[in-house]
Amino acid sequence: MEIKVLGPLVIVADDGSTILLPSAAQRRLASLLALRADSIVSGDALTQHLELSPGALRTSITRLRRSLGNDVLRTIAPGYELRAGSVDWKQFESLLATARSARDVSSRRSLESALALWNGSAYLEFSHEPWALSEVTRLEELRAGAVEDLADLLLESHEWSLCIANLEPLIETQPFRDRPRRLLMEAFARSGRQTDALRAYQTYRRFLLDEVGVEPSAAVVALDRAIARDEIETGDAVPTVRHSGTHRSETHRSGTHRSETHRSETHSQVTDRRVVPLRLDQATRRAFAGRVQERLLLKHQFQSVVGGSRQVALVAGQRARAGRRGVRRRSHGAAGPMRRRHIDALPAVGRVARSADCQS
Repeated sequence: MEIKVLGPLVIVADDGSTILLPSAAQRRLASLLALRADSIVSGDALTQHLELSPGALRTSITRLRRSLGNDVLRTIAPGYELRAGSVDWKQFESLLATARSARDVSSRRSLESALALWNGSAYLEFSHEPWALSEVTRLEELRAGAVEDLADLLLESHEWSLCIANLEPLIETQPFRDRPRRLLMEAFARSGRQTDALRAYQTYRRFLLDEVGVEPSAAVVALDRAIARDEIETGDAVPTVRHSGTHRSETHRSGTHRSETHRSETHSQVTDRRVVPLRLDQATRRAFAGRVQERLLLKHQFQSVVGGSRQVALVAGQRARAGRRGVRRRSHGAAGPMRRRHIDALPAVGRVARSADCQS
């Protein structure tokens, strides 16, 4: 006989038929006995948890035994024992232990099999009753850990979409857990969805501040900063391994290099289009993105034009009138009334041109 409590109570006979218990009292008694399957539960504990008199308990036991059979529900002093060939919560714990001890391909199969046993909340019909609360909490904690372990394995195998699909329901039901938030952010970032990763962090941060007034953990904050600095590897099936030198090679995590033909085609496309490479090493990216020399030149020219005040408007693109396409900043210092300046722009950087001041 098979008994399932990871969801609604289901009892399957040896011939594969489903045994239906007609009353809630019988289902409650069967669920309580399944919680301690293959162990003796005292009559005093049953009467206390179920709030029954000893006589009412004996009547309920007799009715349940008619449905399950004498060999399944046995009377053993000082109480009763439910002997089932299979109970799903025990299977779940066994598969979870196997997965955590293996940490290989079989680990993923074990985790998927363990999670497939669930069909809702544990002891669904009676999950809020006092006798079930602690066990439901324990099983739900194990379930959440299994989802996190599976998501970690999916990240390692570059299955970003499946990883995200597994994590989002867990975050919705257990929003205070830190690890699934980190895994979700990393899955978004590695799949090229940097904006979603940063938004996921901000959502988590606002939630914690609103609910308990604390900031996310240091690990989550560090991951958010790494994503913002574009330090997380991205890619669908073949992530890019970034090197500190000027040479870049794209590899599988297993170390298998892409074909020479693909690399030559990629190089040809980049050369012909004269575009900026999509991925740069850290040192090059910092120098390139900031354009240090250009910024120093701009700073010097700004100071010479406005005499050190902060009355500056920077326009990128076509010649434009500051205040319409640019940014105007008012100053109430000694520099006097706000000036309006025409500024030409270098491509993607901008430069200051001489212009006549005009009163606005």
